[in-house]
Amino acid sequence: MLGVGKSSQKGQGLKLTTTVIDTLANELADHGNLTFAAAAAGISKGTLWRWRSAGEKILEAEEEAEDLGRKPKQLSKYEQLLKELFLRTKKARSANGKKLIKTIHHADDVKGAMFLLERQYRQDFKPPVKEVEKKTEFNLNITAALADSRARLEAIKKGKK
Repeated sequence: MLGVGKSSQKGQGLKLTTTVIDTLANELADHGNLTFAAAAAGISKGTLWRWRSAGEKILEAEEEAEDLGRKPKQLSKYEQLLKELFLRTKKARSANGKKLIKTIHHADDVKGAMFLLERQYRQDFKPPVKEVEKKTEFNLNITAALADSRARLEAIKKGKK
């Protein structure tokens, strides 16, 4: 499941190392973009997502074991690197998000900075969802049928009187 962490491009077999983690963390702290950070580290965005996801699962398993009063399993060197990658990239993205918030506070172009926050940190800064009545073809047909039925009923009532 954890794999060897190779890049998706043929001919490249870059493994997860502390140097790769350092590069990713520094890039993410600087601009927060996962795609650009992956490129700077020489890996694909997919590889970065897989590594981060694996690191998050390892961290969750450790926390669950602690919550249940069990001793977490001994991690391999690779699993330790995955966990470190997740924690450091999460912290770096958080630092970048804080930097963007400060930019918004002091910026002339507030909309631009807010756009970046919404796109790079969707889970925390997504715009509010507007409740809009959605009328489907089905709803419109029912509304039309009800109006037609009411008109016929009124015509029938008038014809009886």
